[in-house]
Amino acid sequence: FTLFYSIGGLFVHRSIEDIGGFASLFPTDFYPNHPYLFFIIMVWTIYFASSFVLSFISSSIILIVENEYTVLASILFLCMGLSLLSNVVNIPYLNIYDAYVAFNTTNQTHETFYPVIAFFMIGVGIFIYGKNKLKKYY
Repeated sequence: FTLFYSIGGLFVHRSIEDIGGFASLFPTDFYPNHPYLFFIIMVWTIYFASSFVLSFISSSIILIVENEYTVLASILFLCMGLSLLSNVVNIPYLNIYDAYVAFNTTNQTHETFYPVIAFFMIGVGIFIYGKNKLKKYY
């Protein structure tokens, strides 16, 4: 993402004044004055955290299942299922996709991290279950 935004930042220009709620962390007019820096900070915060958490969940699922396709399918169904559930019961803190559209949302900066924290707790639960399963197996 950093390489992509660095190359893309050479050719892109600012076209909107208000980037959304993720900019609430920064001072007024930070995005219009420094759009490249804004996106680099966003890449190294929310995008890095959400990628780390999804990788952690994938690594935890590997402890439970043997087939790599099952790991891919379970991550896909976990993300889609919890996002659909969050839309049905109106709990926005389970929708992991909000972390990936952080730049164009009404959520504040700290609210963008709530789904990542929820998925991290799910990953810790899967990890503990997988470690206990391995102990019983050996």
